[in-house]
Amino acid sequence: MIPKSERGSITVVAAVAAVITALVVAAVAMTAQFHREHTYAQGVADLAALTGGPHLGDGCARAAAITAAHHLQLSSCTRTHLVITVQVATTVMGIPIHATARAAPVSTSNTTRAPALSNGVLPLPHFGEITHRGQPA
Repeated sequence: MIPKSERGSITVVAAVAAVITALVVAAVAMTAQFHREHTYAQGVADLAALTGGPHLGDGCARAAAITAAHHLQLSSCTRTHLVITVQVATTVMGIPIHATARAAPVSTSNTTRAPALSNGVLPLPHFGEITHRGQPA
């Protein structure tokens, strides 16, 4: 038998456990939402920078159009020489989230191509002149 002084104590423990569980689930859900929004903002910032990078004249205008099409705000867009830097912002539950990306036009004039791995002929090592008996000449 349970003494009268301890009756209902399991109800209190269960209620506290339920509240703690609910708080942990809410914290995990909020963290997942922030991570998802940041990942989305980073993808839009990358896309905006890559879209605006090759266009020297109107790169920031193109980046702004991409950002607006994805319902985010373009915080800043700067071009330093050939590099465009785009910063995108959004808010989740009143907390600002920022993502930054950089891009530049691709130059083909000074691009170095890697040598082919094989031209169809396997090179054989040269060990010097070897006679038919296996001794150097």
